Amino acid sequence: MAKYNFNLESLSFTKESRGFAYWLKRAFRYLLAGIALAVLAYIIYSYIAYTPRERRVANENRVLEERLHELQEKYKQLSVVLKDLEQRDRDIYRSLFESEPDRSDAQDAARRANELYKSVAIDGEASMVASTREYTLLLREEAQEGSEAFDELVELAQGQQDFMASVPSIQPVKNENLMHIAAPFGVRIHPFYKVLKMHTGVDYACPVGTPVMATAKGVVKQIRKSQRGMGRSILLDHGHGYSTMYSHLEDIKVRQGRRVERGDIIATVGNTGMSMAPHLHYEVRVKEEPVDPINYFFLELDPARLAALAHIASQNGQSLD
Repeated sequence: MAKYNFNLESLSFTKESRGFAYWLKRAFRYLLAGIALAVLAYIIYSYIAYTPRERRVANENRVLEERLHELQEKYKQLSVVLKDLEQRDRDIYRSLFESEPDRSDAQDAARRANELYKSVAIDGEASMVASTREYTLLLREEAQEGSEAFDELVELAQGQQDFMASVPSIQPVKNENLMHIAAPFGVRIHPFYKVLKMHTGVDYACPVGTPVMATAKGVVKQIRKSQRGMGRSILLDHGHGYSTMYSHLEDIKVRQGRRVERGDIIATVGNTGMSMAPHLHYEVRVKEEPVDPINYFFLELDPARLAALAHIASQNGQSLD
């Protein structure tokens, strides 16, 4: 469209002439505007869209994050299983063999796993995934070894039912709230002589007449009906080197030579002999040597309740006999 200018001198409109420079400037302005729009469009596109390479990297990161999460969940599950196996392993060894199990292989696996994780901070996320995977495999291997060892022990126990039935593995009186335990195994102040003396069993403070149970199957080897020392007492021979003693009894309900099963009522709690108050003195002996009875309550109490029982018993520095 042509452009006209008003001439004040002639009071008329004159047509403006447009040369090459005008059209060049106009084209340059359009070119600059086009370039600016293109740059703006590219910036907007780069914020809302990914290049094929960026999409590939983003997908890889997402897959790595999902895999890492899965491996961490497996690690948590395996850790729980492994701790349970270790605890059961320790409980059985303590109860049957009076010793701690050999954990050198587990400690070596833990050391290797620790070394794996030390490299993660240096090598980044990809290394974290690889390290977590390898650590999980180590845990799985250790858990498998522990499970196989435990299965072998269970199979051995099942094949030796007579032996297991002969292990004194319950409390001799009902003690669901754990509060009847009055004195533990070990050195304690003698209630009459007021000197430190080895207390070869545990004391249960119970009312006279409370039922006393055999803690394993066995034979009544000896019955004492004395009013001195340990008072009226029963000695059970369980075989395999195990025996138990029940002292300060009131009413004895078995005779010498009788066979008993775990849980059978053999007597009632009394206050006979050298006793400060009505209670049961209970001993476990292995090859005639007294051992801590609390370590043998594994059929009745889980590890947490065993620890609680030992803690309650330890609060009293004096025995009752």
